Amino acid sequence: MALYVLDTDTFTLFREGHYEVNRRVQAHPPAKLATSVITVEEQLTGWYSLVRRARTPEQLEMAYRELAESVQLCSQVQILLYTQAAISRFEDCGRFGSTSGQWICASQPSSSRREQRS
Repeated sequence: MALYVLDTDTFTLFREGHYEVNRRVQAHPPAKLATSVITVEEQLTGWYSLVRRARTPEQLEMAYRELAESVQLCSQVQILLYTQAAISRFEDCGRFGSTSGQWICASQPSSSRREQRS
């Protein structure tokens, strides 16, 4: 089953109601949508930081509302774990980044890792 994985930027645009992103996300059944636990952490950390920086009741209310909305949205999609295998694969890739901020994996898994997986 193919999954449509929302990265942090796409997840944020979806949460904010971006028309084109919402149109594309809603074209897929909820069971086929996912995000990574890294995206969840980034979403929650951002709102936790805003809660701690709030100086007025209005700012605090808004920060907690956005935090709650993010938690609710995260709970509606499958959350992909950052396993040891994923960490190793990320390390194998090096951190070859493009100017758009998306990581590009230019290397293949080492032969010893491929043999271990067999």
